[in-house]
Amino acid sequence: MALVRFGDIAVEWSRVYALVRSFATDEEHPFTEPVEVYADFPDADLSKPFIRLSVPAHRNAIWAYAKDDGRFTEFDGVLLDMSRVGIVARTEDGKQANVMFLLPDGRSATVRVTPDLAGLILASISTARRPA
Repeated sequence: MALVRFGDIAVEWSRVYALVRSFATDEEHPFTEPVEVYADFPDADLSKPFIRLSVPAHRNAIWAYAKDDGRFTEFDGVLLDMSRVGIVARTEDGKQANVMFLLPDGRSATVRVTPDLAGLILASISTARRPA
């Protein structure tokens, strides 16, 4: 396990399973809200961000790092470690959606997402076919 430094912070990168950012309409500053980092740490509420990065250099660096990591896939302002995704589900009425991540030691984390985001994720996954 290795710490990766992003300016004034360092994180054990293997514990990060999702990054969420908000977009602004200003093209020169594509996002101005904090990047929320979801990470698997003892005693953390795994359904909430472990830390929010608001310093532009930090949030830009961690976002770029995750985009270069082959485990992560970007979906409309969210980067997910797809190697840990266990379930993506929308409610029958289509008003709520969740992504569940499988973590070490038999633990899991469920993160609420928008139904539209869940649709994008589901569209990237092959449909099961019955074995012949």
